[in-house]
Amino acid sequence: MRTDGCKPEYSQLISDCYDNSPFALNDLPFRDNFPSFFVNLTDLNEICDIRNQLNNCIGPVAKNNCMNVKDFEEISFRKEQNAEKNGKNALINFLQLDYICTEAVNVLREQHICIGIQGADSSCTPDSSTCASVQGHAACVSNVIEQRCGPAAGCFAKKFTTLQVCYDADRECANCYDISKDIMNGLCDADTKNNGNSLVLGFVLITILLLSF
Repeated sequence: MRTDGCKPEYSQLISDCYDNSPFALNDLPFRDNFPSFFVNLTDLNEICDIRNQLNNCIGPVAKNNCMNVKDFEEISFRKEQNAEKNGKNALINFLQLDYICTEAVNVLREQHICIGIQGADSSCTPDSSTCASVQGHAACVSNVIEQRCGPAAGCFAKKFTTLQVCYDADRECANCYDISKDIMNGLCDADTKNNGNSLVLGFVLITILLLSF
């Protein structure tokens, strides 16, 4: 699809959509305060409902033209004082919501129990000191899940954690400079070949707990 750039009216639309959503004054899920959203499947369904409303509000034109770091960093978001919400984090979060609530739904219908347990494996020690250490921890978690839960679950873990490591600007990783959904392209495809029918619960809760810095 051809783009004509992120026009001011598109930026304003995105800002208005966020400001009129339940995300308006709070930090976004998955960054630090995500656990409360994933206690049960009802909470997760509610988050995906919010994502769907937000996606419909923004619409395909603004989404196609503005879903990049450069443009999202120029968008003003309402937030509580000292909240860790900015354009970059909002973009990462939007991409995670997109993945979890669409492509990842099927792969985790039958896998979330195994993934949730194995995602907490203590052999993967969190280390947020450098980009390499954050990526190393994410790779460890993904590998454990793949070995013990199968390739579809491992593929989900690999894609989700690839986005997760991009939250903190203090340890900027090279692949996070220009974040888009393309960041997950070519990583794996086993998650699209699973025939299960469930929403993610355990893995998102436990794995992101491990990856919260």
